Amino acid sequence: MSTSEHLTQKQLAARWNKSEACLKKRRRDGEGPDYIKLGKSPQAPILYPLSSILEYEESHMVRCPGARR
Repeated sequence: MSTSEHLTQKQLAARWNKSEACLKKRRRDGEGPDYIKLGKSPQAPILYPLSSILEYEESHMVRCPGARR
């Protein structure tokens, strides 16, 4: 598992300009991209595969009507 293929919760929060608490709430609510939890502890590290992040971002893309593509 390459770290360049995954983002930590902190890195994703920075990418989206959101708090880590916001990402935690999204996970709890079953929202957001797929993630990997490394352990069963509440403090276990969370990793987000870059492919899941990109897929999630693409699925939430808002396209402007009439814009060139």
